[in-house]
Amino acid sequence: MKKFRIVLAAFATFLCLAALTACGVSMEETDVSFDDIVCVYEIYPLLGSEPPTSYTVYADNTVEVFCNTEWYNDKEGGGEWELDRRFAISDEERSAIENSITQSKLWTVYDCSDNGVTDGTNEFIYLCDADGEVIHTCGGYNPTDKRFREAADLILRTARAHS
Repeated sequence: MKKFRIVLAAFATFLCLAALTACGVSMEETDVSFDDIVCVYEIYPLLGSEPPTSYTVYADNTVEVFCNTEWYNDKEGGGEWELDRRFAISDEERSAIENSITQSKLWTVYDCSDNGVTDGTNEFIYLCDADGEVIHTCGGYNPTDKRFREAADLILRTARAHS
């Protein structure tokens, strides 16, 4: 009888762990915060086309766009990021970006590169904690993940609507 109880307890523990895993519980999920920075989206186009651009979406409905015009001229790929423009978005636009990130659980997406492509763009979305520190990066070379694409495209559409 004692052996049966041990087996039953082990089985119940296994079921609980399996249920938590199946529900997509993630420790990283609890660390993502929209308190200061909602996200940062960076795009590095093909060499020589357009300069790399970074879009920082803040919780106060501000978006800052930075460009790095020296990126391709600097042998080490550095250069300086310069503020190109700053604009305000509506609560609805910011909420839509936040919802795109949370509903798709973007913190579960990592490298979603399409390595079979020879001409592509590097794109990344950075998620931050409550202190504004980057805690998750997703994207890569010509990213193909549907969840990544939806969030990135929404950020670009929002920025273009204000340019």
